[in-house]
Amino acid sequence: MLRDARGKAVMDLEECDLSQLKEFGWKPPEAFKVKAADGVTELYGNMWKPFDFDPKRKYPIIANVYPGPQTEG
Repeated sequence: MLRDARGKAVMDLEECDLSQLKEFGWKPPEAFKVKAADGVTELYGNMWKPFDFDPKRKYPIIANVYPGPQTEG
């Protein structure tokens, strides 16, 4: 969305079409919140599951941490 100096909408810049992804079973990530080991600090994350996720199966976990403004290794 392009806005003028006062915040008024001028025009849409682009539109996202996820219909083909959804046809294949794609779902957006699930946001979650857990407590850290200290029992106080809240940690936030996103979980992407396989398109054909089966809760009865076991899956590997890939933890990708973004610690700050630098790039990830």
